[in-house]
Amino acid sequence: MKVDELRRFLIAQTDGKYALTDFVERLAGELGAAGLPLWRLSTTFLSFDPSIVGPHVTWIRGQRTTVVPRAYSILSQPAFTDSPVSYVLETGKELRTRLDIPQEALPYSLLGELKAQGATDFFITPIPLGDALSSAVFLDIKHSSRTWLSLATDATAGFSDAALDGLRALLPELGLRMALETTKESTRSLLRAYLGPNASRRVLDGAFRRGTAERVRSVIWFCDMRGFTTLSDSATPEDVVRALDHYFDCVAKPIEARGGEVLKFIGDAVLAIFPFDASTLESACESALGAAHEAIANLKALRAQPGSPPLSCGVALHVGDVYYGNIGTPTRLDFTVIGAAVNEVCRVEALTRPLAVDLLLTRAFVDVARPRGVRSMGAQQLKGVSGSTEVFTVD
Repeated sequence: MKVDELRRFLIAQTDGKYALTDFVERLAGELGAAGLPLWRLSTTFLSFDPSIVGPHVTWIRGQRTTVVPRAYSILSQPAFTDSPVSYVLETGKELRTRLDIPQEALPYSLLGELKAQGATDFFITPIPLGDALSSAVFLDIKHSSRTWLSLATDATAGFSDAALDGLRALLPELGLRMALETTKESTRSLLRAYLGPNASRRVLDGAFRRGTAERVRSVIWFCDMRGFTTLSDSATPEDVVRALDHYFDCVAKPIEARGGEVLKFIGDAVLAIFPFDASTLESACESALGAAHEAIANLKALRAQPGSPPLSCGVALHVGDVYYGNIGTPTRLDFTVIGAAVNEVCRVEALTRPLAVDLLLTRAFVDVARPRGVRSMGAQQLKGVSGSTEVFTVD
């Protein structure tokens, strides 16, 4: 096995732009070029994503590389607990199994599946990550200081001992490179969780200094919970947090599912945008309105469940220019939107309660979206806004 070429690849500098699939495909290619008869390569990159352990990446020769987000629930399922991955993470030891033996002699069901696909030999090793991730973050992951790499071949002779010895000699460099890739993935996932997918991409592309912002045409969404003060006064802090989580699930998921971006949770309020250009204006309006209807329906369904808090909200939709980017101090920034249109949509939402409706649309939104079944609620004076504004609801 040509160890020197592999070592140069593992320690080579990268620009950080390529995806995890690119790294895995290049690693598989370099292993093959070094003399390892590789058919399949698989690994998981831990991340700071609050909903998943991390992306599970699998390369198979001649097929498209796949990325599967592994939910935390996998850690208690047989697919993990009764697997070679669990073994190497639990023991810190490698595992090598020839697959050209009777099916019933194979220690794990995964190995039987690989054998059925033509694999003859399987090797998996733990990969130490050092302090790339803090163990304290992953309270339900026992061994978050390491990940793993599995290899399978369909060569009749399997892996040679010399080839695997060459791979073992590279484990320090491989560990450093996997730690680097894990750190980059963790940074991306952490920014996605706190900033959203669009804003996080902008920050990673360099828009992280105060004053780096741009004017964006958007449908602007604003909603505010009703009954939060009563809930806060009558429930424990733990119950209030649980109620807020349920509320945000009902409201934010429809926004994200339709391509909108949740920018901010302001206490119990949600600010989001659906950016558009000339070709996507109509679809952005349809997406925002559909998300509003779904959010209101979700909360209605939640209220119908026994023991659920009586949560509801008012939603306002507006169309206008926003200033999208960083504001704050030189050392503490917020990536958000500001502008007159943002102020207006917040003022319009405040009218949902006195007008006794769940949804209000501005004249600007109605003029471009032309939704069906709208009913004018008349010209309204918005607090702090000169002149009156006609608002509409949907019957």
